[in-house]
Amino acid sequence: VEGLGASIFGTVRNNMILIAKPTLDLGVRFIASTLYEEWLHKTQSLKDESRALQNFLFEKLFAMTERVCALERSRTQKAAV
Repeated sequence: VEGLGASIFGTVRNNMILIAKPTLDLGVRFIASTLYEEWLHKTQSLKDESRALQNFLFEKLFAMTERVCALERSRTQKAAV
């Protein structure tokens, strides 16, 4: 959409994710993070700036970190053999 208001990059309305046009100028990571956040609002009913959203994101971050570390360890062990 053209715009959603000052410092609003995305929102969910009528069960649709809307992305403000200026968001598209902020790079792929920013666009992806905005889409992910709005998808979480839509599918998980997590509210903006909430402890529940923060906990969810940290849980996903550290689960991903554990997977990457495990893959790295496995790769390092295979290379040592």
